[in-house]
Amino acid sequence: MIKNLLLVALRNFKRDKWYSLLNILGLTIGITFGLFLIFYIKDELSYDRYHKKADRIFRINSIIKEADRDTMRWAIAPFPLGPAVAKDYPEVEEAVRFVGSGRTMFKNGDLRLYEDKVFFADSNVFRVFTCPFIEGNPETALKAPNSIVISESSAIKFFGRNKTYLGKTLENVNGKVYNVTGVMKDVPKNSHFIFNILASRSTLPADFGNNWGNFDYYTYVLLRPGTTAAAFDQKMKPMYDKYLASIFAKYNIKIRFSAQPITAIHLHSDTANEPEELGSMSYIYIFSAVAFFMLLIACINYMNLTTARSARRAKEIGIRKVTGSSKLQLVSQFLIESTLTAVFALLLSIGLIAAFLPMFNSLSGKYISFGSMFRPDTIVILLAVIVFVGMVGGSYPAFYLSRFNPVNVLKGSLSK
Repeated sequence: MIKNLLLVALRNFKRDKWYSLLNILGLTIGITFGLFLIFYIKDELSYDRYHKKADRIFRINSIIKEADRDTMRWAIAPFPLGPAVAKDYPEVEEAVRFVGSGRTMFKNGDLRLYEDKVFFADSNVFRVFTCPFIEGNPETALKAPNSIVISESSAIKFFGRNKTYLGKTLENVNGKVYNVTGVMKDVPKNSHFIFNILASRSTLPADFGNNWGNFDYYTYVLLRPGTTAAAFDQKMKPMYDKYLASIFAKYNIKIRFSAQPITAIHLHSDTANEPEELGSMSYIYIFSAVAFFMLLIACINYMNLTTARSARRAKEIGIRKVTGSSKLQLVSQFLIESTLTAVFALLLSIGLIAAFLPMFNSLSGKYISFGSMFRPDTIVILLAVIVFVGMVGGSYPAFYLSRFNPVNVLKGSLSK
């Protein structure tokens, strides 16, 4: 039965080429712009979810209340906080700190280049964050002083394309020489924290950052399974009296620490000192509504065109009813035609997306690749679009046309 319905649908497309092409182009425009918005939303929602332990990684934020001032929320914390929470709370499996080095010039022989997003980090950083290594051992890469792990793009930038980068050195403007002990893949762009070079924290002086009054460092913890952010926040409340009151109580400054899931930072954070530009959940809601209505308008346009030409299908419907076709068969026929139209429109949309994706990335600041359209989750979205457009776009014409009275149609009284 389905084979017969498909053959009839294709025959109708062939018989009325220009009308079918008009329908397909109308749906193509709506689907193309709808998919661009869907891909933008999907990318925004994917931030930091590539980490294997993303559900257990939290950033420790500082919440500061001064007299006669609004509460301040900072993404940074004191340097001693990491070891303190790891020692005081068994819920903390790992604690990692990042110290920003700013824009740094490195030398490789006569080559002098600046590198952005350079940080010092604790040696256990790769036990917390998922950073696939191309060369080196992530467990030991940042243990020794003057060790650095560089991204693949930074390795090519300073050393060109080589078979190996381990053992090579980079010198900063102060004359300190760093040994390359690891090369990692570039940090994905859908990350709230991006680094190109990580240097070992043991490179810093032994007494570096021992002051609890200096808030200038990013601190992350890997909590044990089952530990919630709210419960951990409660446990951290005594830290003020234990470590900070001696410094800040005389100024009537209250400080507490809060654990924030890294998967919530990009769209939900309201803290200052963020390492990267944030998104907004409000935009997700707005773009979701716009994408839905663009697809809906494309469906309504298809409904109108199909219904407006219903008189040309009236005799066909009347004869099929007289020869025994049920209402279900007629409805199925029109829904299959609309779904097939949606399939053709989607194929054209994929071609348009391939052509305009670089422009879209430039305008939106995204790095969406055309290859990502063939991932399983994206294919599910494309199939959902086909079903939505096919069913919604073909629903009204299907039920409207299938209600025609065959006697009135064959007598020619439909035009009244």
